[in-house]
Amino acid sequence: MAKRARSSWPSALICVGDIEHLPFRDSVFHGVICAEVLQYFNGAKDALFEMTRVLKSGGVLVVLTLNGELLIRKIKKLLRKPRIRDYSMEEIRSLLSDLGMRIGLAGFLVMFPSFSIAISSKLAERFGNCFFILVIKPLGPGGSKRAL
Repeated sequence: MAKRARSSWPSALICVGDIEHLPFRDSVFHGVICAEVLQYFNGAKDALFEMTRVLKSGGVLVVLTLNGELLIRKIKKLLRKPRIRDYSMEEIRSLLSDLGMRIGLAGFLVMFPSFSIAISSKLAERFGNCFFILVIKPLGPGGSKRAL
């Protein structure tokens, strides 16, 4: 995967590592994007901590993950042991708030292999197969509190 990314973006820094122990100093990035990754971890708090730790004050983190509240996901979980961890938007919001992050924007998406539609109504909560949360690291001291 890293080889493919390097060939697609030759000028980008591509780093392979552990999301729960990122190999970067504190407060070095203006933005972090975590797209469709958290569902592969039983506990997202360490990964979210690391992402917020490497953000500069005023930096932006965008999290996109599967909607664990979607009815079909709940049915699948009842019928068989899931291979991935389903989170609700509220769970991720709560973890991010506990880390001192300020929620900027959140919503649901209906994603298909060739396109996606952003929707923000109550209907989206029932049918949006993914959700996104955009958070901002507060300026100055604070944010990325390890004590969860």
